Amino acid sequence: MTRGPLKGREPLQQQRFSTQPLWVTVVKTSANPTPCVTIEDPSDGVYNMAEDCRRLEIAESSPDALLYVRLYRWDPPTASIGRHQDPESALDTESCAAEGVPIVRRPTGGRAVFHDRSELTYSVVSNSPLLAGSGGILETYRRIAEVLQAGLSNIGVDTRLERTGTTLRNQSGPALRYPCFASASRHELLWGTRKIAGSAQRRLRRAVLQHGSIPLEIQYGRMARILGTNEELLRERMVSVNEAAGRCVDITELTEALQKAFRTLLR
Repeated sequence: MTRGPLKGREPLQQQRFSTQPLWVTVVKTSANPTPCVTIEDPSDGVYNMAEDCRRLEIAESSPDALLYVRLYRWDPPTASIGRHQDPESALDTESCAAEGVPIVRRPTGGRAVFHDRSELTYSVVSNSPLLAGSGGILETYRRIAEVLQAGLSNIGVDTRLERTGTTLRNQSGPALRYPCFASASRHELLWGTRKIAGSAQRRLRRAVLQHGSIPLEIQYGRMARILGTNEELLRERMVSVNEAAGRCVDITELTEALQKAFRTLLR
């Protein structure tokens, strides 16, 4: 498949989807299928977003109840923007070019995210009533957030769900941008008052995709340059898993903790 950075405002749909088969195919007649959890090697942003889209299309068209979970990483580090965002207003495109950071458009909404190598991304795709039913966006957020909360608890990180949503207060400085982690939506995960996982969602007629970023470690200075925002704002609003845990958490440990939580709780 074609891999490379987003150019201009090219929509994700114009990029070719992966033709690789799913690692596991789940065919269930039950309304609430058992999660199919896959752990993938690091890939570039175009592949990661195309694969999420491909699974969403499968779930949308399948007559059977499906529930896919992916845990994946990014290589090279990549900046992603929301489905309706303009790259120039969402992040610092000049800094991205200078540091060799490609830009991709997500199929979901939300604001810009910098995906470094020290991040784990989760992706949930389903057409089951459990997640894509009448409860709507917030109910899906809540159910998935509770799974993430349990997974982080497995490694000693206690979090809480944001109940109302935080607001952005005005910051001084020219052309300051507000990325995903600058605020928390309802049912997103916080450690204290700081966001530890950022999520975004896309709903079709029958299926839903939700994916999100969980940073193990944060290079605040580099992230601020890429996203065109204030380093102090990021330090105030977001936190890494390592800082919250008070120790260095291995990527394998976090992956296994989330895998266990998804397999046992999301059904």
